[in-house]
Amino acid sequence: MKFIIVLLPLVIAGLHSFERISTRPVGVPCTLSGWDVSSTGGLLQVRAYQDAGDEMNQALRDLYSTKDRVRSKSGEKFRAMAKRSPAARNQVIRALSKVLDDPKANFLTRYDAAEILGELNPAEAVDTLIQHLDINNGTVGLSLSHFPALKAVVAVGKPAVPKLARALLDSKPSIRGYAALALGVIKGSQAKKALERALETEKDEEVIRHIQIALSTINRYEGK
Repeated sequence: MKFIIVLLPLVIAGLHSFERISTRPVGVPCTLSGWDVSSTGGLLQVRAYQDAGDEMNQALRDLYSTKDRVRSKSGEKFRAMAKRSPAARNQVIRALSKVLDDPKANFLTRYDAAEILGELNPAEAVDTLIQHLDINNGTVGLSLSHFPALKAVVAVGKPAVPKLARALLDSKPSIRGYAALALGVIKGSQAKKALERALETEKDEEVIRHIQIALSTINRYEGK
């Protein structure tokens, strides 16, 4: 009986720990499945898992803030977490990808998420980034610095070319146009062929202009 009385508080504490892990913050996506926890080690392992989850959730809450200073601190947290291990980096990429796809996220939140993703060179997030190529900071011009998702895809480089080639058929003209610009920056024979094929069928004048700019960039690079 004494053994049961002593053990019971530990069992309750363990249940509370698991309950906190599974609790989703209000208004913020919860993406803790990528944090690995050993099947051994008892409550200490549970606590480490819980702390990592709490840190991720707090960073996500901050990213959804309307205050620049708070979102900036969120970026610092995500960057620090991504440096800890490949598993942590992958978890950060998945979390930020979900933020980009969240229809409730405001423009500033999605812009910052794309910017952080770009620093991680995430080949696994190219599909998500392509759907947000047209996120812009409001500045007129085609500089990559104004388009964080576009900049992120370009940073991935040639592995992104096949998916960018498919994006030239996207239903949104803006996505087709910025996919063309990305291909122009990445360059290479595969990118050039995709642009030439798209130019034959594209009807939107703005997209055609972007394709022509991209082809001109590649031709100059090739010395033509």
